[in-house]
Amino acid sequence: MVPVLRNNTGLGVLSDLFTDRWFEPFNRSMKFPAVDIEETEKAFLIKADLPGLKKEDIKITIEDNQLTISGERSKTEKSETEHYKHFERLQGSFSRSFLLPDSINEENVSAKYENGVLMLTVKKVPSRDATEIKIE
Repeated sequence: MVPVLRNNTGLGVLSDLFTDRWFEPFNRSMKFPAVDIEETEKAFLIKADLPGLKKEDIKITIEDNQLTISGERSKTEKSETEHYKHFERLQGSFSRSFLLPDSINEENVSAKYENGVLMLTVKKVPSRDATEIKIE
């Protein structure tokens, strides 16, 4: 008799096919849009992947140092003659928010949208040199 290897579930080696790891890409909550944030000496550079959107579909707000990128991707019309086996493209509204430090200048933000990538430049307030106070 050959021993059957069992994992923690007690269901045998084939159970690995049905564990959460197998379906992880589907169970994971997707963060949309995917964002890169880079900090330079003078600004924060933010890139967000928003393929298939028009710039009119995107809204950017900053309130109390919280940057929010939101919008809506229109629903894709499916005709009755198409028989999808798998439909994964996101549709509907989305929103991502990021807390920015106090060193930003909310009045000096620029945005550009090109080839499905939103690029934001959030300028920092120039740092002040420390002021020495003399004791009288």
